[in-house]
Amino acid sequence: MYTQRRWAPLLVAFLFLLSSLACSAGSLLSRTEGVSTPDRDVPVSDEAAAEAKAAIAQAKNGGTIRLTESQFTSLLVTQLQQEATASDLPLEDLTVWFEPDKIYLRAKASGDNLPASGELVMVGGISADAGQLQLNLEEASINKIKLPSSLLNVLNSQFNKALANTDISQTKVQSITIERGVITIER
Repeated sequence: MYTQRRWAPLLVAFLFLLSSLACSAGSLLSRTEGVSTPDRDVPVSDEAAAEAKAAIAQAKNGGTIRLTESQFTSLLVTQLQQEATASDLPLEDLTVWFEPDKIYLRAKASGDNLPASGELVMVGGISADAGQLQLNLEEASINKIKLPSSLLNVLNSQFNKALANTDISQTKVQSITIERGVITIER
């Protein structure tokens, strides 16, 4: 499993690169409204995380995994809390939304060991490429500053390495369907 401790250096490097670009090459970044997320609450609970774990375990040898936004977000939040201490977590208040063929992620990037902090928002799709989950980011912003495509490519690469080490990716993924509020993974 890809632990949060492995994500922390990636996020630190990314935010350092972002702050360097902002200071030295401001023309690469454009102040916009940023990436918008769906306007609905996603409750996080231990019960929803347990439901997600059960759905993944049940489909481990083939079958369908169907997770709601609440289950998916709760699972991620629970795993992050178990794998690292608060000082190791550069992301707080993680929320994931599903819309038709899109995934939205929002988190607060913060911590004493980071060169910048603020709201990080990403949007893209998830596909099954050669049987593995693949995140395809289309747009991202931090503090409503749109990130250039070169940084999206770096984020895509790093997130896909992380996805390759998750429980969901341990077997061949046949297809993924994202609908409003739900992701369905066929194995």
